[in-house]
Amino acid sequence: MITDITSYIKNWILAWPELTGDCLITEDPGVTYKDGLTLAYKDPIKGVLIKTSEEFDYSGIDDRRGNFFYIRHVDAEELTYNPVETQKSSCLKDTQITANLRLVSVVKNLVQVNGNERYEVEEFLRNALLNLDFTDYTGVERNIEVELTLSRVNSVQVLLEERVEDATPRGVELQNVFTAIDFILRFNFNHEKG
Repeated sequence: MITDITSYIKNWILAWPELTGDCLITEDPGVTYKDGLTLAYKDPIKGVLIKTSEEFDYSGIDDRRGNFFYIRHVDAEELTYNPVETQKSSCLKDTQITANLRLVSVVKNLVQVNGNERYEVEEFLRNALLNLDFTDYTGVERNIEVELTLSRVNSVQVLLEERVEDATPRGVELQNVFTAIDFILRFNFNHEKG
């Protein structure tokens, strides 16, 4: 399920500083994320929400949470389906499922020396997404791909897009960095032919 894949992506990003080691493929802005949330959606009135048991909790930008990120649907939680022509067997048919997602990062109190720090955070996250390795993924989905489509490094723009419509934005301090990366998640799912 998409929830398993996005949880895997969340754990990958949380572990990314350890995964890169001494490799110079990514800029290390020295950021440690406390947490990551997955599969939130943006309600036009209540803002970014995530379902917890029977309730929906606000999970958007909040300056009280420290460094964290969330992955949410870009649209109204839509998944698109495309049949895959090659079948694995006569009784199984593959379907490619696609979801448009956004990763939003909140970094508090990042010391900004030269103004490049927001780009370093974006590069760090971009490289984590581009280097995703699903070899250890244990779900039933296969051929999992991530295609990056857009990055936003203007903190004020990201804050305005993610906030609740009529709320006063919280966390617009100069040392807070908000970054958003839109991406397409594609994966194949097998199901039995009826």
